[in-house]
Amino acid sequence: MKISSNIVFVILTSFGVASFAGHLPPRWYYQGHIYLAKNKENFLSAPEDRKSLERGAPLGSGDVLAKAQAALANPNRIALMLIEDGKVVFEGFNNGAGKDNTLLSYSVAKSMTSLAVGEALCAGKITSLEEPVEKYLPDLKGNHYGGASIKDLLHMASGVVGDEPIDSPSYDMPYKTFGQELWQQKTPLIDVAVKYGSPDAKYFDSGKRGQFYNYMNLDTSVLGMVIESATQTSFTNWFGSSVGKRAGMANTFYLVKDKKNAALNFAFFSATLDDYGLIANYVIDSLGGKHGDCLQTYMRNATTDTLKKGNRLGPKWGHSSYGYQFRTDLVNAPQGSFKMQGFDGQHVIFDPSKKRIVLGFSHKWDDDIQDLFILWSKKP
Repeated sequence: MKISSNIVFVILTSFGVASFAGHLPPRWYYQGHIYLAKNKENFLSAPEDRKSLERGAPLGSGDVLAKAQAALANPNRIALMLIEDGKVVFEGFNNGAGKDNTLLSYSVAKSMTSLAVGEALCAGKITSLEEPVEKYLPDLKGNHYGGASIKDLLHMASGVVGDEPIDSPSYDMPYKTFGQELWQQKTPLIDVAVKYGSPDAKYFDSGKRGQFYNYMNLDTSVLGMVIESATQTSFTNWFGSSVGKRAGMANTFYLVKDKKNAALNFAFFSATLDDYGLIANYVIDSLGGKHGDCLQTYMRNATTDTLKKGNRLGPKWGHSSYGYQFRTDLVNAPQGSFKMQGFDGQHVIFDPSKKRIVLGFSHKWDDDIQDLFILWSKKP
């Protein structure tokens, strides 16, 4: 049955994206921005800043190639790419997707937010990660979010908790209709932060601030508003002109906006597979010092300055600690590995010691992308 873009939009706005994930047609995950015409913002780099993602010698025959081919053929898969030493060694698409489609990444966008914070810090737009949020967002002065540091938010350790019980599928939302109201542009992010950070509200646990990883989309959302205030431009424009420019992103990417045009940077980032590959190379290059000492220090801290106490850590979740919006200490993976992850099967997984990266995009969750990464990481 053919599902029109209007029907898909009604589904999303009626039920909320999170509650409907895994039940949307596969093409939503590579044509999603088409359904977001009302409230998306796009960025396209200047021609002189664009790069081509290099192709290297393909993977040789063996169990890694066989595992990659099987992962690509998985009915859940949208796209798959393997990069070694900056060059693509395997790539492919499934479910009708192709190289020109922009792939929805869900919470991979949280790690993109961290990259944007690093660029703002190293450009002097943010003076220190220890600064309180209220310096940049006066509306949150006296608020628990306003009193948290930028670093607390990077760690998802603001101390602010939501209405949902820990075993709820919507636990990462402050309340069940959070995503729905943002998509429908009924509620601006700043109003939600004011409410849930209010000193008079029940949503704060002082013992968790700075000490306890509590996965919460609102922490990342407040970070996005800090970036927009610090840089005096939209999150989309800042990311594109800093991270995107250094990475050499060659195509238009998209982010969704709220009622007051703040970016919904906690989830809804869409780009082509090649551009995700260029961003992944930017991460490895930053760790290696290519983009300067400041970004090198930031990225090292982002993946090693971690919290090991939290609500969603351990084998079930695939990682044992949380850095600056990166999942760290990956289960059964080499030391130093880390990843960006979206809740519906979007992965960008890094082994910086071997400069290997696995990028997998899906429309339903499964474990074969991380299994592929672990297998490949064991090879010389």
